[in-house]
Amino acid sequence: MTEAQSSENEECHRLLPPPPGSFIDREELVQQVGDFAISQGYVVTIKQSKKDKSVVLGCDKGGVYRRSKIGENSSDELSQKRKSSPGTNCPFELFGKKDKGLWVLSIRNGTHNHEPFKDISEHPSARRFTEEQVLAIKEMTESGLKPRQILKRLRQSDPDLLSTPRHLYNVKTKLRQGNLSVKKIKSLRPKKCATENLAPAAEPSWRQHYPPATQLVVSQVPLTTIEEFKASVFSAKRASSSWRDTPISIRQRSVFSLQELIRRDTDKLAMCIVAEQGITLKEAYGHVQHGLEMVERACDMTSLQMGDFASNVSDGVDAYTIREAHGICAGVCLSNAPAISPLWMFPIAITCGNTYILKAPGKDPGVSMILAELTLEAGFPNGVLNIIHGTDDIINAICDDDDIKAVSVVGSRTAGMAVCMRASSKGKRVQSYIGSKSLATVMPDAHVGSTVDALIGAAFGAAGRRPMALGAAIFIGDSKSWECQLVEHARALKVNAGTKADVDIGPISKEDKERLSKLIEFSCANGARLMLDGRNITVPGYQRGNFIGPCILGDITTDMECYKGEFSGPLLLCIQADDLEKAISIVNANRQCKGASIFTTSGAAARKFQREIEVDQVGINVPVAVPLPFFTFADPTASSPGDINSAKAGVEFFTHVKTVTQKWDDFPSNESFDPRDVDHGNLQPTGFPSASLVRLHHSLSNFSLDCALFTKLTSPSNPPKTMSQVSLQRVRNLRSLRHQLLALRNSCYSTATEPSSSPHPPRVPNLIGGKFVDSHSPEVINVINPATQDVVSRLPLTLDTEFNAAVSAAKNAFPSWKNTPVTTRQRIMFKFQELIRRDMDKLAHNITIEQGKTLKDARGDVFRGLEVVEHVCGMASLQMGEFSSNVSSGIDTYSIREPLGVCAGICPFNFPAMIPLWMFPVAVTCGNTFILKPSEKDPGASILLAELAMEAGLPDGVLNVVNGTEGVVNGICDDDDIRAVSFVGSNTAGMHIYARASAKGKRVQSNMGAKNHAIVLPDANKDATINALVAAGFGAAGQRCMALSTVVFVGDSKKWENKLVERAKSLKVNAGTEPDADLGPVITKQAKERILRLIQSGVGDGARLLLDGRNIVVPGYEHGNFVGPTLLSDVSTDMECYKEEIFGPVLLCLQADSLEEGISIVNKNKYGNGASIFTSSGAAARKFQSDIEAGQVGINVPIPVPLPFFSFTGSKASFAGDLNFYGKAGVQFYTQIKTVTQQWKDLPSGVSLAMPTSQKA
Repeated sequence: MTEAQSSENEECHRLLPPPPGSFIDREELVQQVGDFAISQGYVVTIKQSKKDKSVVLGCDKGGVYRRSKIGENSSDELSQKRKSSPGTNCPFELFGKKDKGLWVLSIRNGTHNHEPFKDISEHPSARRFTEEQVLAIKEMTESGLKPRQILKRLRQSDPDLLSTPRHLYNVKTKLRQGNLSVKKIKSLRPKKCATENLAPAAEPSWRQHYPPATQLVVSQVPLTTIEEFKASVFSAKRASSSWRDTPISIRQRSVFSLQELIRRDTDKLAMCIVAEQGITLKEAYGHVQHGLEMVERACDMTSLQMGDFASNVSDGVDAYTIREAHGICAGVCLSNAPAISPLWMFPIAITCGNTYILKAPGKDPGVSMILAELTLEAGFPNGVLNIIHGTDDIINAICDDDDIKAVSVVGSRTAGMAVCMRASSKGKRVQSYIGSKSLATVMPDAHVGSTVDALIGAAFGAAGRRPMALGAAIFIGDSKSWECQLVEHARALKVNAGTKADVDIGPISKEDKERLSKLIEFSCANGARLMLDGRNITVPGYQRGNFIGPCILGDITTDMECYKGEFSGPLLLCIQADDLEKAISIVNANRQCKGASIFTTSGAAARKFQREIEVDQVGINVPVAVPLPFFTFADPTASSPGDINSAKAGVEFFTHVKTVTQKWDDFPSNESFDPRDVDHGNLQPTGFPSASLVRLHHSLSNFSLDCALFTKLTSPSNPPKTMSQVSLQRVRNLRSLRHQLLALRNSCYSTATEPSSSPHPPRVPNLIGGKFVDSHSPEVINVINPATQDVVSRLPLTLDTEFNAAVSAAKNAFPSWKNTPVTTRQRIMFKFQELIRRDMDKLAHNITIEQGKTLKDARGDVFRGLEVVEHVCGMASLQMGEFSSNVSSGIDTYSIREPLGVCAGICPFNFPAMIPLWMFPVAVTCGNTFILKPSEKDPGASILLAELAMEAGLPDGVLNVVNGTEGVVNGICDDDDIRAVSFVGSNTAGMHIYARASAKGKRVQSNMGAKNHAIVLPDANKDATINALVAAGFGAAGQRCMALSTVVFVGDSKKWENKLVERAKSLKVNAGTEPDADLGPVITKQAKERILRLIQSGVGDGARLLLDGRNIVVPGYEHGNFVGPTLLSDVSTDMECYKEEIFGPVLLCLQADSLEEGISIVNKNKYGNGASIFTSSGAAARKFQSDIEAGQVGINVPIPVPLPFFSFTGSKASFAGDLNFYGKAGVQFYTQIKTVTQQWKDLPSGVSLAMPTSQKA
């Protein structure tokens, strides 16, 4: 082969084919291939196409004929075609075929026989008009403009337009003929930026990126122009207001979707990192996983962003803080962590409510672009995240722009300090994590094998380019024996391309290799000893790669340039120190050190190191002290200038605190509130929407409010606009397939109960030790559909031996589950919440069939339980203990929250999904194992949830489900292995369980009956209040523990009653499966009879029956347990209907002369779950808040059930126990505190029998 041919083949080899893969449809395949080809310098055309079956793609240099037809032409004709063809008969050919619903791309021939375009604009297709320009041509032609006038106007907005009048005439002709589809117009002029382009911009410069292993072009990075940067800022600013006002639960739910998508595309992200940066594949997976942990941390934003509240700090004064988003924030990624750096920045920022501009790493931008696509697919609105590229000009623009309030930067020391200084001078918050190395101190007593392995991994992992790479090891005493071990282990490391399976070290950048080689050479000239030299390593097959093997330098002193300077690569420096004090002084003198570790078996040495070392990242027998995201990545030294670091402090960085101090004047002490003093003629609705029956019907399912918002946000009918046409098409296609994909995933076998018309309904199984098993009990209860009286399933009453087997399974699973890392446990909950969302409709349908509530209310039931699962995904923070250093001389004290062991939950019928999800997700994520007893009336949802928990990865025996009645309940109370019991249900059962279980020394939380009141003042907005009362009183047929069953009208109630009756009459009573149903049936015939008896007792005691729902008949469901909305007025507190919990669609109306009397009525009632007030008076609201004796208070809110980051705080006769359900109290209930007090001393100080105190002797 000649030298010319070799050169030509090498150049042609640089034209890479696109990677094979699967695509949603043919258009996406063609578009992805075309875009990839342009990045390589060639153009792909469609050679042959069967639109719904296959497509053949080739290089446009291939000529105008198909190679398969050459034989059909004579030699003269073929010669003539070759002379006239502009092609070179390039053999490049791709084949796309539709297979099982997806389009699969394969490569028939990936080689070219021509050079790439040096400038893609040289290609004739670059002269095409863009889609926007074709539309403009059409409009201007219809307006009567001539071609040259049209061309002139187009060039005014796009000076670089290459099209000629001839091109314009061609477009006009096709428009006239009607055979031009605008969507098929594609210009090869490259896209300039990934942001929303709001104004035309000049053609950008291009920077080619060469991967370090092959030096072949992976991509071309356009350097964003200042105009495009301003467009991205404008886009972020435009989105800021609406995004900031989006409820935090909705923002957080979008982050949940983002973490699911990142996990789905982990392989793709890792391969992109390997291709662009060169690190090993396993290291790339680690990068993605570490970044994913920060996204998971952002999923707990409702807790992280919570403010503080102090009541009555002064006479009648409350104070509270609110954490608010800044507005626009920006991040500059300059480091060798293309996944970690962006995910340290934008997920926390945007979940706090900011919009974000991310400058992607210049050398490896691919991951940032994939993350941007996933962010859009997750449902984040347009403009919330914007990606730009560039160098110093763009970084300076970020620092200088007045609309950007905070800047984060990860990169080299020089660049980081420049950003910090420039941005700070503009008054911005700055978070700057800049380059340096970590140091390790090795004591003579350290374990040799594990210490050497740790040092090698920390120094040479990722070719020494990790954010916390180990730069130097300080050996106490003689270092020679350690150095030999280090060299031996380092030589065993394999250097190769990152894609290879057995590789330990991949390539680095060309600049880093040159800088490192010079640094080693200079250090040796100044006295350093080169113990291992990896500079001249050659990797077969990758002769052009930037490979450098492990290098170790000994005899290093602190004045050498290699120690003082900054380097990136696989180099470890070895330093010798006489004692620990000298080693600590060496570390402390290095003002750029990020973290320091010590390796020792001495607790005294470890504590001394921890106390005296002047860095904030400290490792004890850990080589690189990188904390998990629920701690803060802190370093106040020169490595991290700025205010606040990542994790919890990162939330503080991306938010500012607003402190509100409020006072509502109390009523005069010598006067009571008189409703006659209110000027009704001047009352205006404040803060309430207009009344409408549509709003009323929607509000009936108050639990589904957030679900509806989330569905709207992620609905296929509302796809987000994306930052590039490629990602837009991809997201639209994925969203259009969403329901089909979910249906496919939902087709697995389920052991849960299903509606059955067969004469032998299915039996409900138990879950014991990870297996669904049928009970051998001969005693069976029928599960009845309350709307039809059909038998849905048959529930066996668990035998004692089966119950004992479930407890034994939970007990045996506890030790290993307890010791499972909390991050692993919460990651199972991440998967669990994803599966619940997937099967939401299936769960809701089961609840409606077994319990009777409407489908929309059943979805709300599932959704409110799902919120608890989402909350426990932040268990790493919720379960965190406390640490106090040096509480006495040399003594530290810290607390650990540990799980209890086997816990149990007993569930009611009214919330078949929500109540189980209040219990076992919190318990098992804390590290406990669990026994769940569902209601015997509707067990199906619990079985379905147990299936999903097992599918999510919950180990066998961690969750067990047993069915039964009193026998199982008493077994739970009496079993010595069960440490804690949760119960929700009636007062009779609740007090029995509380007394019996407490007598056995168990923890018990028992939520019981309720009589929830609302006080309505005359100044309340009438329409909104009526809507709220009707929804809260009759929703779920009144079978909610927080149903509003009693309303106290202050003043004359007559003006409210007619409207109340009118709204209640408009509600539709029907089977829950019917789409127009507002109320379904009550659970059983016995429940219906009890409700009717209490209504009649009220009438017999003198109450006025405003609306009677007792005799309602639903066509087609004549045997159903239906009770219509019922209103009783003139009720007094001595009536049986008032004293008893009715638990049905009955609303009692009382009257009071003053607010004080209304509060007195509520407080005298034995129950204390919740109470609400409806008013427009701040003073009245505050008096109510202060004086009312209920655990949950609503102000213009009818059902004040707190979201899971608070706790369900029932009180009085509604709750028995010390710690409430979910929230912080729920975590405390399922854990116990262990307090550790430790002291390490070098030498014995003698025996002292004195009482230990915190004071020195």
